[in-house]
Amino acid sequence: MGENHYYGKNTRQQAREAVYYVLVYRPLIRYWTKKLGLTHLTVKTEPISRDQVMFPKDISKEDRYFVGVAIEGTTVTITHDRDLTEEDILHELLHIANPGKDDKEGEDWINAETTKLIKQKEQ
Repeated sequence: MGENHYYGKNTRQQAREAVYYVLVYRPLIRYWTKKLGLTHLTVKTEPISRDQVMFPKDISKEDRYFVGVAIEGTTVTITHDRDLTEEDILHELLHIANPGKDDKEGEDWINAETTKLIKQKEQ
């Protein structure tokens, strides 16, 4: 259902990320792709180095992280420079499920929908 790619990582980092993917990310990806009707897609995660991301100087240190999504054919790639959370995975999959929500108003809707769906799952 998914895979990881490693760039500039040592063997210990690669092993940690592979285990984390299998134990944490894959079950969350399976859950949310089923809920969102995206099971026809292959979802993979791609960790990148924080050095690969440039942030504007006005962004606070705690907000300096990158999580993004891209789709090519039936393959979805969630790229990240820190460990993903369930909210990250859901948020990015909502972008795929709702491709027209790519403006500020759409981002606000995706943020609200992410919060709503996480709360529903926790009940």
